[in-house]
Amino acid sequence: MIASWNVTRPALVAATLFVLVGCGSSLSPGSSGSMSVAASSSSSSGGGGGAGGEGAGGGGSPLLDAIEADLLGDFDNSAQHAMMAGKLIERHVCVVPGRADSASVLWLFVEQIDDTSGLRETYSTRVHEIRLSAGKAVARVFKLAVTHPLADDPYALDGARDGCTKPAILQAITDADLLYRDGCDLTFAAGGSDFVAATEANTCAVPGGFINTSESVSPDGLTQTDTYFDAASKKPQPLSALTFVRVVPTP
Repeated sequence: MIASWNVTRPALVAATLFVLVGCGSSLSPGSSGSMSVAASSSSSSGGGGGAGGEGAGGGGSPLLDAIEADLLGDFDNSAQHAMMAGKLIERHVCVVPGRADSASVLWLFVEQIDDTSGLRETYSTRVHEIRLSAGKAVARVFKLAVTHPLADDPYALDGARDGCTKPAILQAITDADLLYRDGCDLTFAAGGSDFVAATEANTCAVPGGFINTSESVSPDGLTQTDTYFDAASKKPQPLSALTFVRVVPTP
């Protein structure tokens, strides 16, 4: 369930902008780009919450409530695809039940499915832990271990995981299932009436370089832009720019 807001959105975003500009964060992404297993006692930037905690997300934090309301739901880029062709992508985001250990943390499952051919192939599943620290909201990004039933293999082409339709499997995710993407944290900031989120430049390592991600998030959807920075040439190369619009269920 999407949490209700305690204040109007314009007032919240204005207040958030003041806090984000005025406060530093104790959360700093690493730069090695390595992957490590999440542990509930990891660091002050947040580790895995124990099972049996709050399952409804922010639960009392206006900032997390607003981020949750914008991010949760079903999206696709069908409008962009109709205009520009390219890939036809679905995006599904839901709360991971039972992992939130306080009102200052939100656990989300994020799945992106390529439906260009009409066969619906999952190419990305991630778990995001969005935690408040010193007034900022930072999303730590985790892959799922290859043994987990919702883990993705973009080369296998073995169908969609549809994880958001499987709450029991989501609730059973353990710390051992989560592989932290060091250096790939997304930090949220207010941008006008919406939010922007981005990785720190050249810290999210992939073979040969880094992936830099930025997102512009609104109640209607989000634009997700990925750029590859080649470590040898020191030059950025655009990878993708996807514009997702919220899918409203037919009444």
